[in-house]
Amino acid sequence: MSESEILAFLDAHEIAYRRYEHAAVFTVAQADEITAGLPGAGTKNLLLVEPAGGRCLLLMVPGAKRVNFQRLAPLVGAAKGLRFAPPELLADVLGVGPGAVTVLGLVNDTAQRAELWIDRALWAAGEVHCHPLVNTATLVMRTGEVERFFALTGHAPRFLDVPAAA
Repeated sequence: MSESEILAFLDAHEIAYRRYEHAAVFTVAQADEITAGLPGAGTKNLLLVEPAGGRCLLLMVPGAKRVNFQRLAPLVGAAKGLRFAPPELLADVLGVGPGAVTVLGLVNDTAQRAELWIDRALWAAGEVHCHPLVNTATLVMRTGEVERFFALTGHAPRFLDVPAAA
């Protein structure tokens, strides 16, 4: 899907959002600069893969959180550890490129390849930032609206306390 198609999808399902257009961002630091005045919590979305078997996990955490991947792996049942998914896998699973990883990309994951994991602290914010499949805009969405989106895509979120790196 394109940005206009994901917005049409949200509109067709009466999922509320507020859209903010901005310059392209490729890092959380860049996004934080541009979206600092927006309501809701900034997010970091990481598509991770377990080296053995290719299991995919989409992790959504607060934007400022540095994740301790060694401590995260056993919490999500990844015995062989986790690594960042390569750009080809981002495109194949979520239909996005680097810098635009978003939970809204789950609309493109019709094969249900990605498991969705969300940090409890982030979800407690009540509103979160999501890219609409591009890194030149940000949507602010209430978590209940995002959960409705997950249900439409067939992705059940799993919540955990994501360990932070020191």
